[in-house]
Amino acid sequence: MSFAYNASAVALGGRIVLPGPAIIQSQASVALAPTGGVGTQTISNFNYNGIVTFDEASAYVSGSQDDTDNTFNTLSTVTIRNLNVLNVLQVDRLVGSITSRHDRGAPEGEITFQGTSVDNLRIAGRLIGPRFNQSFYTRYPTHQAMVAGMNENVANSQCPEVRSWVEEDVAKERAKAGPNFDEAACRARLGLLNVAGLVADRFCLPPGGGARDDQGLVHCSLADDIPGIEEMTPEDEARIPPAELRQRHPIRRYGYVIKVAGFGTIKLAEIVIKPGERRLNMFRLEFGCPTTGDMTVASVGTNGTELIP
Repeated sequence: MSFAYNASAVALGGRIVLPGPAIIQSQASVALAPTGGVGTQTISNFNYNGIVTFDEASAYVSGSQDDTDNTFNTLSTVTIRNLNVLNVLQVDRLVGSITSRHDRGAPEGEITFQGTSVDNLRIAGRLIGPRFNQSFYTRYPTHQAMVAGMNENVANSQCPEVRSWVEEDVAKERAKAGPNFDEAACRARLGLLNVAGLVADRFCLPPGGGARDDQGLVHCSLADDIPGIEEMTPEDEARIPPAELRQRHPIRRYGYVIKVAGFGTIKLAEIVIKPGERRLNMFRLEFGCPTTGDMTVASVGTNGTELIP
């Protein structure tokens, strides 16, 4: 039985609609051959009309078999130095990394994101320190395990991250309610949820729903908290006039989705999980006026399939 490797990495690519239509071709983009091996590309001193610049971007993919423990291993990683997007999104150094360990005969590989990081991330001049929850995804390294973990009852969960999220939610509710806070009732309500319900606001999941959409995909983020940016639910945002949002809440977020007045939307460390496959987009941007368009920065993905014969 042989193995078909699958890994890809792209540093940056997208399209601009305004002020003039244009395509930003994929930069530092590589794909792994199905037989494995290595693929790499480096781009230096990139500048697209002052809209996006970086000093250097490197993409690397590899796939190999370890005969000592009968596993197939795949890596996909992107590193970018001194990224600047419209002088609003700036990062000294960012790394998007995803690895897969596929045991022979296993239905899915174990996929994790160790090594992913951002150094000195600034959004609209603010120094932002997102919390990347690596251990949660290491605990649930397959699609099957993630769905099972998300559907688990909060009160019965033994996951340390779930217990930590409960404590954070209790603290937030205490701050809102003040002296009238009923902690026992709050904990009881949270305990009745499944994990997907507990993290719905963190990962922008449908309230009261499960972790998967109709196609079985799980959408979430490696960033389970982004301190320093005002939190606002879509329901609260809908009640505020647009002019007031721009003037009084110019930088706000719901989960890992950040909105910046005059810039657009930043989706930070977005993860898409399919059976046997995961993709990490470090930044997925949807520009608002005066520049409009879409861009993905540091996107990596991997999986693999055993073949017969």
